[in-house]
Amino acid sequence: MRRILLFALVLAICAAVQPVQAAQGPVGNWNIKVKVGHVGEGIRTVILKIKKIEDGKYDIKMSKMSGKLDDIDELDFRGENELFMVMGSYEYTLQFEGDTVKGTVVNPAGKQTVTGSRQESVRILGDAVDPLRRSWRGTIEKRDGKLMMVSRRGFDTFFTNVEEFEADLIKSEGQVVVVTGWWIKTKIKIQKLELYEQQ
Repeated sequence: MRRILLFALVLAICAAVQPVQAAQGPVGNWNIKVKVGHVGEGIRTVILKIKKIEDGKYDIKMSKMSGKLDDIDELDFRGENELFMVMGSYEYTLQFEGDTVKGTVVNPAGKQTVTGSRQESVRILGDAVDPLRRSWRGTIEKRDGKLMMVSRRGFDTFFTNVEEFEADLIKSEGQVVVVTGWWIKTKIKIQKLELYEQQ
């Protein structure tokens, strides 16, 4: 009998919690994972904050690369749980379900699928990029006194730790190299630099 009562109590608690979660809908703080990078890719965590201010009206902010939350440019709710919004050159179409969000983002580089989740804490977590380790190929050049690399696609790429590899970079100026390291926001942190040997 005690087991039956305990089971009934658990069911009652679950039933009470589910409507509260459903009632939240898209309101809350969300972490959305977006791929970034011209010559490589990293995963940027974009913070989306949705606050309901009155019936049918919302205050929506999104984090920039600096981590600062700013108002979005355009907004259109398509039903209770689908949101279309524009932030700069990024157009998001998002579907919210419980504590998860998924959808697409279109930007000048193309279209990609994004996923995310509701933050458990009420504190807004800062914007972050998870470093991605990989190799890039390009030509070392000096622009305005700064050593940098021009990728095969013609993108100007700068480094976070030039001083550490300055001698190798100067020696490689004008040559095609392979740089191994981490893509951090808009720059590469060099781990290893070597001349490219064509197969």
